[in-house]
Amino acid sequence: MRTYCRVKIIIVSVVLMSLHGEFLRARETRAQPSNPEVTDPPASTERPQAAPSLLAANGRRVSLAEIQLPWNEPAGRGPSIGYNFGLWGGENGLAVHLRFPLGLTHPGHHWGLDVRGILLTENYHDFALNKIESRRSYGLRVGLFGQSEVFLNLFRVFGGGGAIYVEHGKGPSAPNWVGTGGFGIEFFIWRAVSYYMQIEGRSRILAQEDNFITFVAGVQLYPFSI
Repeated sequence: MRTYCRVKIIIVSVVLMSLHGEFLRARETRAQPSNPEVTDPPASTERPQAAPSLLAANGRRVSLAEIQLPWNEPAGRGPSIGYNFGLWGGENGLAVHLRFPLGLTHPGHHWGLDVRGILLTENYHDFALNKIESRRSYGLRVGLFGQSEVFLNLFRVFGGGGAIYVEHGKGPSAPNWVGTGGFGIEFFIWRAVSYYMQIEGRSRILAQEDNFITFVAGVQLYPFSI
């Protein structure tokens, strides 16, 4: 009888210990944070944006990243020589144009000396003879200029002013000394060659002119950038 009771107590103890262990494991499982399954993000339904492009002559699309200049060196460095042609108050003018920057690198190339030899062809009314006459006048323009960096290695803006002396030909009298000043924009077709346009205001310099504005266009060569 005592042996039977002992066996019964042992069996009950084993069952209770087993249930206690299951209870502890269940409580630990509830205390731990759940780990959701990691899934790949859904594929985007948006179409990628196409890079900006241009239509080439052969019909092929060319992105802006493919467009490159034929030169990598800085454009428009150092002294330059060129010529310009334009209107001086309605009359024709031609000039040989020299530019001498204060330096080849920053900041010297932003400022410099501007010298131009000028040829003016003037038509005027001779009231004594009552007919249109023409004459040639020669002059010299000396001034200072300031210019920006060459943006995109393609263009830059500039401005400046100075004094003009003109030796007039035979005909009506006109001022010899005048002041002038203006601004312009310069476009590079190569690192050493550029075209430019410039507009200036000045005092009267011709005997009979419609206005006191000079508008010229020209080309410049930069030997130190070749």
